Amino acid sequence: MTETSQTRTDGSPKEVDTAARATDRPPVSVHVLSQFVYCQRAGLIAYQQQRDEQEWADPNITYRPCYDLAELEASLNHILNRLWVRLGLLAIAISVTVGLAIGFDVLLALFWSILLIPATILVSSHVNAALELVRTRKLIQTITPQEFDPAVTENQSVNWWALLRAGFEPTTPKAPLFDEELNLSGRPWRYLRHGDVLIPVIRLEPLDAEREIKLYRQHYVRIAAYCHLLEACVGGSSPYGVILWKDRYQGVAISHSQVIQDAFQDELRKSRENIRAFHGTGFEPPAPERRKICFNCPTGQPRPNEQVDYDPPTIYPRVSSYDGRLYRSPCGDHYSWVPPHEEAFARELIVIDDSLTFD
Repeated sequence: MTETSQTRTDGSPKEVDTAARATDRPPVSVHVLSQFVYCQRAGLIAYQQQRDEQEWADPNITYRPCYDLAELEASLNHILNRLWVRLGLLAIAISVTVGLAIGFDVLLALFWSILLIPATILVSSHVNAALELVRTRKLIQTITPQEFDPAVTENQSVNWWALLRAGFEPTTPKAPLFDEELNLSGRPWRYLRHGDVLIPVIRLEPLDAEREIKLYRQHYVRIAAYCHLLEACVGGSSPYGVILWKDRYQGVAISHSQVIQDAFQDELRKSRENIRAFHGTGFEPPAPERRKICFNCPTGQPRPNEQVDYDPPTIYPRVSSYDGRLYRSPCGDHYSWVPPHEEAFARELIVIDDSLTFD
């Protein structure tokens, strides 16, 4: 029995034997692997869902950063065209308001002036977006090209546009890369190519905009996995991976060292041990000893019952003492508990006591 659950690099479907799920090499995606590194429970849930990992879709280019020069120019032209139209309409509305005021129709003039408020805010937002794109275009024209320093093994600060100015060409994978030998799949957000050098690029969102973004073991394993997939499926050498911060052009380059490659292979082995135990004995991982990792985990984030869009094996809703609504989470449904997520405390699904530690 087979199912179409993977895709070749050319976009054609690849048949995967469902029996392989219980063999020594059950299929694993980079997303599932990184979830296992973070938490065994999150990893097993991600594996059971069997969803194609999605590095976030590109943001709305009208109001968010662009990552391609042609896209930036197109977005700027689009905004300017809309801006001229809205400025014309705003000028007409102002003229009508002034005319009504001069004609002593004060109430109607007041009505029109109220309508001018949202129109002015809309025009202002378009002006700000256009100015941001103009500043970005100027930055691109003046920024110094940046090459990777092969002598540096520590993380290196990088700028997206500086890498492109150095000759790297961005490519968006159309489908997950698949390494048949490891039965591993994954699709980075982009990868950069310069000759036979391939650099996977992923993006991270900070949990707190005021804090410095920290990298953990799962991030290094994820970079090593994407480097491996690019070398195995596209060809060439992948000596680095890049992590960009969400909605920014700054990030960090991570050396694809033997250390993180060994970590990747080790975590892949441990993930498959958990998967085989799940298929063989129904193994359910215990709750994390360090409950702090649950505090911001998306898998344990409670959502209103009516907004749940997954099909869990069990249902474990809890009533909020805060607003009286039913809340559920993937982790809560799978393991019949209330994960100590920050929103579980905010919604009063959990009461803090001395038995809960977050060290």
